[in-house]
Order: sequence, then structure tokens, then C-alpha cells
Amino acid sequence: MGKKTYIVVGIVIVAGAGFYFFKSPDFDISDIRSFVDPKESAEKTLNDVTALRGSVFTSSDERFFFGLSEGMTVSEVPDPGGLLVVVQDGNNEGVQIFSTSFDEPESVFTEERVRRDIPDLKMDSLRKVDVDGISALAFYSDNPAFNNDSYEVWFVKGGDLYQVSSARVQKEMVDTLISSWKFK
Repeated sequence: MGKKTYIVVGIVIVAGAGFYFFKSPDFDISDIRSFVDPKESAEKTLNDVTALRGSVFTSSDERFFFGLSEGMTVSEVPDPGGLLVVVQDGNNEGVQIFSTSFDEPESVFTEERVRRDIPDLKMDSLRKVDVDGISALAFYSDNPAFNNDSYEVWFVKGGDLYQVSSARVQKEMVDTLISSWKFK
């Protein structure tokens, strides 16, 4: 396996651990402290754990933003491997977004490439979807962070690999989020 395979597998493991942490019965979202300098702009303070009602979330690195429906909460968690964002609805069901550096052009990120780098990755009902003009791979998988029944949307933009993951039953939430996703 190549270096990229280890990176992608590492991302999946870190993302799974992050989701498990947030789904833990002992987890209280109010326990997360602000990771944003209080002197930063009001827009950046959205990245603190905040109840956002019909709002827009902008990543702390200001690379992307997306709309949030009423009652959704968002948290951004520092991660040494990249950026981890968790979006939850009022029932603590949610979507996990993980991004990390990807040092190859967007054009190399294809189904064939993913299957070559991660041959054991389950990719059922694979289809291409549009994320702000970027071709993304959407598929059902067996991500253990989501009880081996997940919906995934993966794409590359501006030197970063984005993995948007949720339980299969949250597909509509992911699709709604993806439909409002914009890059800056």
C-alpha cells in the first residue's frame, strides 16, 4: 500500500473515533471549549459550539461554508491530521466532516483511484454528485463509526480531501448540507 492509502485509512479511523466520541452517552456538547480567539471576527466565532438556527457555518480556515437548518448545532474540533467538523440536529443525529491535505490534483480523485488505494472500502450505489462545481463520490459504506451502515460523500478541492460521513438514515441531512456547500 502506498502513502496515500495509509493517509486515507488514517483519516477514516480518526473520523470514526471523532464521531464515536460525540455519540458517547457521556458526551455533553457544552463541554467543548472555544477554539477561536475571542478577538476574532464574529463570523469566526460561529466555529465555537453554538446553536445555529437557519444560519451559515464557516470553517475556521475560511475555506468553505454551508447552510444549517433550524435546530442544528455545529462544533469544530482541532485534529492534528486535519479539520474535524460535527453537525448535529436536535436529536443528536449528525454528520461528520473531515478534511486533510491531499497533494495531488482534483482530477486524480476518482472511483478507480479510491478503489486502488483502499481496495477493501465498501462503495455501494456509487454515484457522482456536485459540490459547488466539484465532482464528488457519494456512496453507502460500512464505516464502523456509524454501525457499519454509512453514507459518504468524498471530494477534493484546493489541496484538501473532504470526507462527509453519516449514518445511512441521515442521507437527506448530508444531501441538504452538500447542496448548500460553497468554497471561498
